[in-house]
Amino acid sequence: MLKPKKYLRAKCMLYACCMIVFCVCSSCSRKSSDVHNSCTLREEAVILESRISWAKELPVSAQEYNSITKDVGKDPVLIILSQELTEQASASVLKYPSLPNFPELDVTAYNAAQKTAIDSFCQALLKNDSPDKYIMSGYTYTLVLFRYNLEKQKLSFRDMTDYVLGKPFINENECQCPVRLFFNDETHADINLYIAKSGPNWKIHQIEYIIRESNK
Repeated sequence: MLKPKKYLRAKCMLYACCMIVFCVCSSCSRKSSDVHNSCTLREEAVILESRISWAKELPVSAQEYNSITKDVGKDPVLIILSQELTEQASASVLKYPSLPNFPELDVTAYNAAQKTAIDSFCQALLKNDSPDKYIMSGYTYTLVLFRYNLEKQKLSFRDMTDYVLGKPFINENECQCPVRLFFNDETHADINLYIAKSGPNWKIHQIEYIIRESNK
């Protein structure tokens, strides 16, 4: 039979051993749980990344890359942003010539058929030929009114020397085309030609004569 002191010592040692075993098991359990959680989060991250639709990087030549990175470094986001801003700046620099009280001389919005219709009419005026065939059927009165307005300003097709086209206003069914006619006494007349589709061709259905102080 153990003595009381030896019994107490043995009991304390047994208790200490139990605590050590418990701590070791608990630590292993936490590590296993942490590893499991870490793997789960990593898998979720991979799944989320696979769902991202990444934008394709803009193609940049070696020369352009060196030019851009000289100022903005090697951050690909800054490279792409700088290239886009450069392209926008280049587009904004492009300016078309203009005349006083007249739209800018930008004819890029016309399609080939629309521009042909306007040029054909103006060339007929310039050559003092009959422009009737460029007027839509049933709208010849607009040409009569146009001639009348010119005569009121003491202008004649015979004295016409040149013309220019301005930037048009185009919708689905109609095109409003600004035109400036020049005459040999250094005067001019501004008109708007309204054209619309007539069969396969574009034809004029209205001629608007614009009276300004500078016309007189």
